[in-house]
Amino acid sequence: IDVDSPMNVEPMRAARGRDGHAARMRVMDVAVRRDSAGWELYLSHHVFRLEDLCYGVRLSRIRLDPQFASARAGEEWESVFETDPCVPYLQGERREPFFRGNDSGGRLAWLEPDVILLTVGEHLLPGLAPNPSSDFGKTIRIDLGAGGSPARHYTVGHRNPQGLAVVGDVVWATEHGPQGGDELNRLVDGGDYGWDRVSWG
Repeated sequence: IDVDSPMNVEPMRAARGRDGHAARMRVMDVAVRRDSAGWELYLSHHVFRLEDLCYGVRLSRIRLDPQFASARAGEEWESVFETDPCVPYLQGERREPFFRGNDSGGRLAWLEPDVILLTVGEHLLPGLAPNPSSDFGKTIRIDLGAGGSPARHYTVGHRNPQGLAVVGDVVWATEHGPQGGDELNRLVDGGDYGWDRVSWG
């Protein structure tokens, strides 16, 4: 498919010159949906704000032509959802750059024709997972219908949810545990899966 990724790696490279951190920025998953004029392509990926020195996870969308080969004329990537808060890149008392993009989750699965689930890992910042004001360590339910994309927490208390599947009306997720202790969870709307208070890792 002849479209560029919307992920902005260069701003992180420009922040304190940490190429190793920029290499951990990633497109985490892809999903597609057919509409009346062709296809929609969805990507979950990292985003870095150089002006604020912070990062997050974004769900972006672009509309493709019916041949699934390139973007429709005049179409650009648009942001459907972005995690809140934007996590500070400089962490700790010494304000050192810190980014672990490989603990990011980012999996996508269709819950309903107009509803997509997005997993978001805690990026090795475990205090974010139980915090109800943070989208990190959560599964996010994003409603794409009615011209908007209202989002809410579907489940909370996750460390690094790297697998996601909807089978009938059952949602399954796999999650990497610390020092082993990986999990297979049946996700129930409103459920709390314990991280970082509980772990068999």
